[in-house]
Amino acid sequence: MEEQSNCCGACRLWETDICSYCKEHADFSDWEEEANERMKIIAQNGNDGLHYKNSIIDKVKEIWDSIKLIRR
Repeated sequence: MEEQSNCCGACRLWETDICSYCKEHADFSDWEEEANERMKIIAQNGNDGLHYKNSIIDKVKEIWDSIKLIRR
């Protein structure tokens, strides 16, 4: 797991607190571990993401219908 800077998401310049892209001092964190922790909290609250699936399916159907109209 690679740490990323809080300024632009780049990695460390060697083993310093300098961003390899910006060449400025930055705080670094392991974004993957932080994301996993957030997902655990979301899951504890009962949000399983099912409400996203329906909206995505509806959008795909809408796009597919538009494509069918264009092809005619």
